[in-house]
Amino acid sequence: EHDLAHHFRNELLTLPASQRWDVPFTNFILTSDQPTQFLWRGNWKDRPLPFEFEGLADKVSPFESSQVIEAQVPEAPEDDAHRITKSAPKVEIPGELTRADRKRPKRKWTRRRLSNTLNLTLACLAILCCGTIVYLLLDFSSPPEPAELQSPQGATSSASGNRNTGTDRSSDPREAWASLIDSGRLYKNLELGLSIAESMSSLGEPKPLRIAKTLTTVRESIENRSSGPITIVPVPSSLVQSDTSQWFLEPDFASAIRSLDALLVPESLVPFFQEPLASNTIFGPLREHGPFDRFIPEDTILSIKAVRRAARDRLVQNGIDAITAAEEYRKQWQSLSEDDIHHSFQKLDTAFELNPDERYFSQDSNGLLISPTQVEISKYLRTLYEGFMLRRVSSFITSPEFRDALNTANQEHNTAIEQARSIYQVFATARALSEPMATKLENIRDQWRETFIRDDLMEETMINFNLERLANRKHNLSALQSQFSPNTLADLDSTNQILDSIEKAEQSIHAIDSDSEWALLVGTP
Repeated sequence: EHDLAHHFRNELLTLPASQRWDVPFTNFILTSDQPTQFLWRGNWKDRPLPFEFEGLADKVSPFESSQVIEAQVPEAPEDDAHRITKSAPKVEIPGELTRADRKRPKRKWTRRRLSNTLNLTLACLAILCCGTIVYLLLDFSSPPEPAELQSPQGATSSASGNRNTGTDRSSDPREAWASLIDSGRLYKNLELGLSIAESMSSLGEPKPLRIAKTLTTVRESIENRSSGPITIVPVPSSLVQSDTSQWFLEPDFASAIRSLDALLVPESLVPFFQEPLASNTIFGPLREHGPFDRFIPEDTILSIKAVRRAARDRLVQNGIDAITAAEEYRKQWQSLSEDDIHHSFQKLDTAFELNPDERYFSQDSNGLLISPTQVEISKYLRTLYEGFMLRRVSSFITSPEFRDALNTANQEHNTAIEQARSIYQVFATARALSEPMATKLENIRDQWRETFIRDDLMEETMINFNLERLANRKHNLSALQSQFSPNTLADLDSTNQILDSIEKAEQSIHAIDSDSEWALLVGTP
């Protein structure tokens, strides 16, 4: 069947290309086939055709008479079908060869064949004997190397040393270094490793010495570790290699620190593993890493994005309204810190030597106003004046001018600038009995005059306007502070700090190149 199919193929190639798909054929006609569906039909020799040729002559295509291939069939009556079959080309298909037909007959052992086999065997034995004799002669003629004499005590010490270190000091430095690396004892036997590395450095191989010195720095940092959770050890850039997608430690150095709880990171990411970020639980994904000896920027960026999402999700739990009020509160504080009148008030508070919680814009540890209801500037100025002067009246000379100034300052005033001017008259007429009190009074008087007192009426009006604006700012801060809890402001500050750090980290990761500095973090944050 295979040969007949091959014959069909060759015949099809003789036809024009447009007619090759118009010739249906079969290389083995079956009883279930419709013979009229095929123009070429194949059949085994001496196998009866499973169909009759009646009516087929009229259906043969113009080129079928020379292309239809029919195997020989038994003799049939002379009719149209038989003539068509007889005139068709015949293809003789040989029977398939069996294994017995392809088997080579056994060769007989003739006298000549036996002689050749014996001669070949004797030649091989002669060559083998000659080689053995030459080897024994060469070994016998070479003198033995003299053994070094050593005392039993020295032999014992040397054997003990080899057992402890696993490396022969007198061996080749390269072999000794490779033995330390393969056994994983380089970090434990660092003194021996340093001596071997120095020997290799003298032979022109500086890399082992860099590895040994860096390991020494790692060990010293661990031994001198403070109370912090991690130790940061700089790693020379020459010990950090890279490929298309990652940075990794030099294999010998990585093998030596395998037992340590270490992590390779660029120095720009070190702040993520220090306080206060190190104690933040949302930085867990960043500390989860794969192999300790490599840094994969793509995986780290994915971890940083997970940290960003966790920080934002935690902040949202406080409520959108509270977060909005807290953000506005922080913005107004930022604007207030740039105001000149606020700076003047800070200097005035310093001159009065006030405690932090007694000042006009005093804040607690969370950044919230301690006295949100104390808004009016006039009352605050009276509080400053009374807290300093009325408790120290006996420290001043009671002149008529001083008493009149006290009476005027104790009266009610319409504006803050009027209150400030009346209080200034008290400071101006006061005369201290002691030198320390006189010095303190002079500092307060100078700062008060610089803050409130002007010779021009228009300038004093502008100062009064600024005081009203300052009071309005504190009023707005008090209103915003009532709209969120202290935890909301703390979470907002923490989230902003985290997001700023993440932005810097992403920029530093994208900027990593061959000149970047690297560090080894030893310990768990």
